[in-house]
Amino acid sequence: MSTTTVPGDGVETIFDKFVQSRKIRTGGGRTEPGLAICKEIIEAYQGCIRAENIPDGGTTVTLIIPFQQAGS
Repeated sequence: MSTTTVPGDGVETIFDKFVQSRKIRTGGGRTEPGLAICKEIIEAYQGCIRAENIPDGGTTVTLIIPFQQAGS
């Protein structure tokens, strides 16, 4: 497992389509379209997704999807 730290200003844009960041420290230099797709799916279910950098390195991605019991 590798650790990726997104630059401070890049955390706000990693869920945008077609955004590339040459500053990502793993050397990949890009944000895959998977994050934008995840955001669209999660928001379709009235959820939310966000990312924040961890002070010691790395980035935490949090997603919240509302739970509704069947029949309610």
